[in-house]
Amino acid sequence: MGAGVGRGAVSGGGGVTKWAVSNTPNRYKHRLVTALERDALAQMSDQHLPSHGSKSAPHTAWSDAELLATVHAYRQLLVRERDNKAAIYRELSERFRRKPGAYERRMQNISAVMVDLGMQPLAGLKPQRNIGSHMRPRLLRHVQQVLQPAETAPAACAPEVFALLVRPDLQEPPGQSQPLSVIKQVTDHVRDAAVKAWVLKQAQGRCECCGEPAPFVTKGGQPFLEVHHVHTLAEGGADTPSNTVALCPNCHRRLHWGADANALKAKLCMALPRLRRSTHH
Repeated sequence: MGAGVGRGAVSGGGGVTKWAVSNTPNRYKHRLVTALERDALAQMSDQHLPSHGSKSAPHTAWSDAELLATVHAYRQLLVRERDNKAAIYRELSERFRRKPGAYERRMQNISAVMVDLGMQPLAGLKPQRNIGSHMRPRLLRHVQQVLQPAETAPAACAPEVFALLVRPDLQEPPGQSQPLSVIKQVTDHVRDAAVKAWVLKQAQGRCECCGEPAPFVTKGGQPFLEVHHVHTLAEGGADTPSNTVALCPNCHRRLHWGADANALKAKLCMALPRLRRSTHH
């Protein structure tokens, strides 16, 4: 900032001292106060901060929908479903009316949370830990929900596994003779059993995506198919027949993790009239 700003300009708690303001040359005072105020606000991380000189007012706090959309976009980059970060930032900006740069900073916060969880973050998004105390638990919840795979998730799609898969120098690891156990708190949605039963009955033992028969019959004598929400519950989708399909395990995983998941979803919606009734499509 200049020679006159360096000494004693900031108090131990990060605030501006009377000495600092009074002893800072006039030409630096505005820059000093503005920078420190922005640093303090950035620690809150709940609000959008306009760039210096901007006439726009600070944006409202980040909603859960906006945070969740940002984490889902991060996942798209992580599994290489998309690779243009700038385009993603623009799309989020247009959707939520916040500056594109805010989403890059938030994704860097996501990287920091992933590191804390023992996960491998995206290489191009360096972890930034300036996460507000109110924001961190919310961001942690969404990262665990979207990026921390459940036991049933395909191993190759787990972020920490994928990061190793792409390494050309991967060697046979020693493994763990006594794997550690952890207790996880998971937030899930309560599904309607009647919706599941109705959709499975409509499928008549065949996958509603590929049309093939169920891969096996369960011990209870029923064809094994999995119920899938086309617009996921995590993204605000409804637990209704018009948003639910019965799938074989392969098609189910493909719709969650496949590179062509979006195209397959569109094809499925065109094939089943009840899905076209949904307001989400």
